[in-house]
Amino acid sequence: MPGISVFTATFNRCNTIHRVYESLVQQTYKAFEWIVIDDGSEDNTEELISQYQSVADFPIAYIWQKNRGKHTAYNLFAAHAKAPLYCSIDSDDGVLPNCLERMLFHYNSIPDSEKAQYAGIMCLAQNQHGELIGDQFFPEDMGDNIVSVLLRHKKLGDKGGLNRVDVLKEFPFPEDVENVYLPESYHIHGYSAKYKTLFVNEILIRPWTDPRADHLSHALGTEKNLKGSVYGLLAWPKYSMRYFFRRPKLFVAVTSKYIAVSLILNRSFSYQYRQIGDFWGRLLWTALLPLGLFRFVIDK
Repeated sequence: MPGISVFTATFNRCNTIHRVYESLVQQTYKAFEWIVIDDGSEDNTEELISQYQSVADFPIAYIWQKNRGKHTAYNLFAAHAKAPLYCSIDSDDGVLPNCLERMLFHYNSIPDSEKAQYAGIMCLAQNQHGELIGDQFFPEDMGDNIVSVLLRHKKLGDKGGLNRVDVLKEFPFPEDVENVYLPESYHIHGYSAKYKTLFVNEILIRPWTDPRADHLSHALGTEKNLKGSVYGLLAWPKYSMRYFFRRPKLFVAVTSKYIAVSLILNRSFSYQYRQIGDFWGRLLWTALLPLGLFRFVIDK
């Protein structure tokens, strides 16, 4: 049984996914599997992965689904992962040769009596030019959760991690919307309400930062993606109201925007109320209904 399942979701990235494969070939830790969830590619991805399967010294699983969105690929991956821990590597990125070994080392440094409190570990990243991405972690970040750490930093930036598969299953991505970019922050807010993360100031992943028109994050502000983007807004009042007084302006902005976007999507007030669920989140939502209605009129 593998100790780590490496997850890569891809869509027409035949020209970049070699970065993931080449960095996995170089890993000093060998007890891992690579699961590629192909979200409906129409290029030569399947043929390329088949070539990798024929020569790799680690197991590679290739699973194709019709194009539904990366968030659904996460759930499909969780259903097939054989290891208790997973590392997600985007299809245009790579990791350092000792990435999996060091991630597992840091995860195992958590005392057994405390492991149930942690979703996993998070490490630093450098771009393809060797430059650090975002901030290093502060001493006060250690043993905190990701949302709290995010609020503490001005520019946290891209990071990598090793996380528990059972936590991914406990907080799955919603699948009521497809063919959109649903921010991973929705899942992160969810599990951060229950689990801590071990933050490690060691560079282990290498994201490529060259500008690409097909980066998923570009979809967030588009009208076409509203059904996905609204979940990134919902996450704050639904899961993270305990931090309201640390950034009240942020919570007012995202919650009123959630109301406005929901109305654009023809989602009723009763539907929004049910979606939020949290008592304090519902209280904030109620107070911000006039502002949300105003933003709806302006945005409309």
